[in-house]
Amino acid sequence: MRRTVPWATVLGFVALGAWGFSPPSRASEPPGAECSDCHQELVDHFARNAHARLAPGDWFGRAQACASCHGDATQHLETGDPESIRVFPGANPDDDAMLCLGCHTSSHGLGAWPASEHARVGLSCVSCHNPHLGYDKAPPPSALGKAPTVDLYEGCYECHAEVRAQIRLPSRHPLLEGRMNCGSCHDVHGAQPNLLRTAGRINDLCYECHPRQQGPFVFQHDPVEEDCGTCHAAHGSIADHLLVQTQPFLCLQCHEGHFHAALESPEATEVTFGVIPPNTWQNPFGHQGMKRAFLTKCTQCHSAVHGTDNPSQGVSGGGTNLMR
Repeated sequence: MRRTVPWATVLGFVALGAWGFSPPSRASEPPGAECSDCHQELVDHFARNAHARLAPGDWFGRAQACASCHGDATQHLETGDPESIRVFPGANPDDDAMLCLGCHTSSHGLGAWPASEHARVGLSCVSCHNPHLGYDKAPPPSALGKAPTVDLYEGCYECHAEVRAQIRLPSRHPLLEGRMNCGSCHDVHGAQPNLLRTAGRINDLCYECHPRQQGPFVFQHDPVEEDCGTCHAAHGSIADHLLVQTQPFLCLQCHEGHFHAALESPEATEVTFGVIPPNTWQNPFGHQGMKRAFLTKCTQCHSAVHGTDNPSQGVSGGGTNLMR
């Protein structure tokens, strides 16, 4: 049997709507809530993000939440067309970076970013940072990486694969032990050559951890004064002490091979300390001295290679042989 609904019942429901019992409008939801219809995972991550914890006054008058970076989403919500909203990375890395710099200009020295090497090769903030990333625990000092468990500077190795290999060589800095990281020496947002954290000499950066080698010394070793990188490979080496080449071959690039320079030469009739007779080898042991130089380490005798205040003992050179 067919049932009918009394008109009074229908009119009652209409009246309830007129009195304010209609379903709540989405306008009453927090900013960005409508995005969760399609992007629930991103919204969940963003809820634990530093951006999501900003107070309304911290947005500097900009739209809050998703719209602050992605712009007006009205057309995107209607059509679902990804080209109707700003997405990242965009076509122009500089435009992407300038959006972030609108809020982050003064923090972490980001004012130098437009002149940095990373910016010049076409990277933007989202090349390394995930602006949606959320943390279940307290976040690390930076939002680098693609997930909370990724090492703070693991993203560097995506472009610098050779450095990933170098820091695993036998002689290296203690990055794998967590005692330092890429940011200890490099300012990833900076404009200095090689993104180093110094506006002066490379040596000045090295001396922050190696003050004993700084001097000044009475007897200097010129390469030490000029550039630590002349002898040392900063990221790692197969030679001891991060040397760019093993001894004695590194030293022989600048110094003539010798062995017991102050002893009498079989080719000389008379040798005194500091005086080499004319028409003889500058190496008192001649060919044998050259051969012996290849079979030892220079630092077995010349131990103060970074410089010293003590004159060398009983050998030619006027005390400058860096032997103690």
